[in-house]
Amino acid sequence: MRKITLSDNDFQNATAFAYLMYKNGGLLYQSQTSREDSFLGYANRWFSKYFEKVVLEEYLPDNIELISDFFIYGSQVASMGIAPDIIGIKKDNKLVKFASLDSSGWKSESGMPQVEIKSFKSSNEIWTLGDTQLLDYFIAITYEVNQDYYLRQLIDHIKFDWSIYNLDIFIDEFENNTNFIKKFDTLKKTPSSEPWGTVEIEKILSRSDVTKYFRLMGSKQSPWYLSENLEDVLTTVDKIHHSAKKLSNPAVIEIIKGKTFFDVHELNNMEINEFYKDDIRLPTSIICSESVTITILAITKSTTYLKIDGKLEISNILIEDNNSQTWKLKYKKFDRSSTGSEYCLHKSVSSLIPDSENEFINKLIEI
Repeated sequence: MRKITLSDNDFQNATAFAYLMYKNGGLLYQSQTSREDSFLGYANRWFSKYFEKVVLEEYLPDNIELISDFFIYGSQVASMGIAPDIIGIKKDNKLVKFASLDSSGWKSESGMPQVEIKSFKSSNEIWTLGDTQLLDYFIAITYEVNQDYYLRQLIDHIKFDWSIYNLDIFIDEFENNTNFIKKFDTLKKTPSSEPWGTVEIEKILSRSDVTKYFRLMGSKQSPWYLSENLEDVLTTVDKIHHSAKKLSNPAVIEIIKGKTFFDVHELNNMEINEFYKDDIRLPTSIICSESVTITILAITKSTTYLKIDGKLEISNILIEDNNSQTWKLKYKKFDRSSTGSEYCLHKSVSSLIPDSENEFINKLIEI
């Protein structure tokens, strides 16, 4: 799906929207401590809410306008829960409601699609969805914000007198040949000219595909996953650590050419299944230019020792070997902050899941 570039006008609209929420009690999605946040700290949550409307309307026919849940609630209504993210559409200037509010809270309209939208930073490797947020469709949106943009909006960096922060003449007085302090002339003081950022719809998923491909975490349960941001996620080792469980019957996996799932829980190996019975490892994607054989030799809670015969890409790392070396694959734990049940997915496998975009848009057109 194509990216939408956020304009100066989008920034003004999003800031105005966040200000309305900040000054008028738009705290429905916030914790109690948010009431003490500054506006700048508070605004980021509502910026992402604004992104949802911007990007979705780019994909819809011109005669359809989304009506998002941008209402500001009183405390009594807020305590009853929130509306779906899309509460209706305006089609050919006529209102079509997906939900309505009565004294007991929001109720879905019969036959109307119920939609949950979540925005994730582009750098997020895990997508999450609370079990109570599982509706007819789940729309995953990713965004990337250029932090330099804020400086350009807040001050005239060209005319600004940066010299008030130049303390180079005092460095020798305070520093004793450590070279810890950077020279002022080497500091970055010119922001990039890039726009505010970009936003895109990564995926529109049906309820059944969420339950099929995501992994449901129970209360206080956290999954393990392969992270391309983890240092030494994949390395060669001379020997297997003595604390690892060596498999009496190594698991041999044939990976077909192309992009596919890699899920240790689906392996037909009793030792692995028993060892990981109380832990969940999220499936990741493997890309092969030809068929590859992986042999798992030993495991720990956080690592997998294996041999590779062929060429593959896993966690954005390219590997080519002919069983000559032992590789250590390191997992990272995703510590969930939620105490409730939650669906989790490794973003790398999202492209392997069927997309329900056409089905969703056609449903809106046919209403």
